[in-house]
Amino acid sequence: MSKRLYSVSYFLHKPKGRSVWPHDLRDGTAFAEMVAFFTPRGYEYGGPLMNYPCFEPSEEPTSVDVSFLSASDLLVLPTRPPIHDYRHEERRKIYPSNTTFEATVFAALKAYFKVCSRTHMKLSKRMAALLKPPFKNRADIYFTLYSGAWYREYKKYDAFRFEPAEQHPKRTAAYLVRINHLWENGPSLLAVFSMGGVETLVWLYLLRRRYPDLLETPGFVMAELEGKSFPKVNRPLRLDFAEDWKVNLLIQHVTS
Repeated sequence: MSKRLYSVSYFLHKPKGRSVWPHDLRDGTAFAEMVAFFTPRGYEYGGPLMNYPCFEPSEEPTSVDVSFLSASDLLVLPTRPPIHDYRHEERRKIYPSNTTFEATVFAALKAYFKVCSRTHMKLSKRMAALLKPPFKNRADIYFTLYSGAWYREYKKYDAFRFEPAEQHPKRTAAYLVRINHLWENGPSLLAVFSMGGVETLVWLYLLRRRYPDLLETPGFVMAELEGKSFPKVNRPLRLDFAEDWKVNLLIQHVTS
């Protein structure tokens, strides 16, 4: 059976009541980095799996047919999953789709994240325990909302108070989760994202260029990216600017 590569795609923000079209997908350039990586490894591009926004979430998710997916398929989620965007009333929220498929993806990722929203990320207690002592305060992080998604404040998992984050140099967090088989005889999932669009693009670019083994290894990775705000003038023609970003791998947890 051939191996197929699908993108788990979310949509650009549009006000409630505006039409949403299939070309309005997020992070297509970031996903292209994964296509460039996995195609030479025998995967055939299968297309997007589109999570159309649900502006009025209900308690019961909408059922969608995923019977076409097989155990040899790989689903790449190149966008921060909006697990808690509604709960936190994020200004730059990603609207979840509230489908049975999305619920399965979220359930798998909740083993790694206690909170997952645009401005607030908190690791699960089990993952937080894997942080080395100098970085224990990266377990629970608030991020800036404008001019980049940088650290604003952070703390240890069980700490009472947050501490202000150092603003210079600018740093942010990036994550990778690879799960073999979301359900019995089902596809694998690779969730790779940072907190904003530019940061996610840089992370996926650098994974392909510097850390290819991480993309094929089941488990959890948390990294700290050190970079610069994307320039509003003298904008680069290519992604070479990402080569100047520094990466510090804070967690590398391998699962069987």
